[in-house]
Amino acid sequence: MRFSAPAVVAGWGLMNVAFVATLAGFGEQAAAITLYASVAAVVEVFAVGVWITVRRRARRRAWRRAADGDSVLILAAGILVAGLGLAFAWYLALLAIPIFVLAGAREITARSGEN
Repeated sequence: MRFSAPAVVAGWGLMNVAFVATLAGFGEQAAAITLYASVAAVVEVFAVGVWITVRRRARRRAWRRAADGDSVLILAAGILVAGLGLAFAWYLALLAIPIFVLAGAREITARSGEN
């Protein structure tokens, strides 16, 4: 089932309103309700902005080719995950191994021209 962008944005907003009402119904503190409602409002404004932007660019459907330097960003994410993993426990740094493999594979495919 496929929904249109306005339906998704409106549904997302209604779900956040329902969650705020649920928080209020269960007697959550006013600060928590206010915090969630304000963050949900900011996200909803952002979603409406993205929807308007996508709607204005609907004529141009072609995807742009990714830059060849994106493997460095993947590698940086792997280093970040490894560093955070080492900060908590050495075995959590092992979670970075698949990210390093992905960065290497991306670099190899970019150099071989299979992008």
